[in-house]
Amino acid sequence: MSTQGLIGRDQELGVLAGLIDQVTDSGAAIVVLGDPGIGKSSLLRAAADHGRAVGLRVLAATGIEAEAHLPYAGLHHLLRPVLSAMNRLPATQGGALSTTFGMSDGPPPEPFMIALATLNLLTDVAAERPVLLVADDVQWLDQPAQDVLTFLARRLSSDPCVLIGAVRKGHDIAFAAAGLPELDLRRLDETCARDLLARHAAGLSYADTERILREAAGNPLALVELPLALRAAADAGMEAPRRPSR
Repeated sequence: MSTQGLIGRDQELGVLAGLIDQVTDSGAAIVVLGDPGIGKSSLLRAAADHGRAVGLRVLAATGIEAEAHLPYAGLHHLLRPVLSAMNRLPATQGGALSTTFGMSDGPPPEPFMIALATLNLLTDVAAERPVLLVADDVQWLDQPAQDVLTFLARRLSSDPCVLIGAVRKGHDIAFAAAGLPELDLRRLDETCARDLLARHAAGLSYADTERILREAAGNPLALVELPLALRAAADAGMEAPRRPSR
């Protein structure tokens, strides 16, 4: 897997590449855990790029707090590119997805039927071309979509399908507690932190460099954003900023 654009994540990228590269032998699911700004989204983008490069169909969805109250919005986002394959499902399962997504009328399907239909849709599609599912910020997906992802994650081992889901630490959700393998993203070590800072903020004074390294504490997002905030504060004659709290 290419590590272009990422610093200090060779080991983590190797873990995800290993799952993707063996997809024709066995499916897999993994949870990527990390604090805000630690690089979960960047890691998932790299995994998706690798999946495409080796010929997988990549289906992706990102949780958004503004849509968390909309049942199955996240699932629709994930499945939209392959919904045309619903007509190959048994009528009851195809009808469950069609009704769930407002494509046909009918009473609300049972959650189990929606999850089962999703599983069979994906395994049918994956039989033609292996599939990589990438779900970022799972904690902000709507609850029904989270439930379906958890259902999928525990049942993909015999199909050419890999599911990678990223969860922010501190969110106690079922997907993160389903007993799946975990990849814990830690802060960058000092050498990698300096490399990342140099890439995004060449020309800083020694004092500013050392202060940003202390404030960022190995958080990649902080290492990128603090120099920008420092320059903006200097231009405005304000006090130098501290690490972003988000």
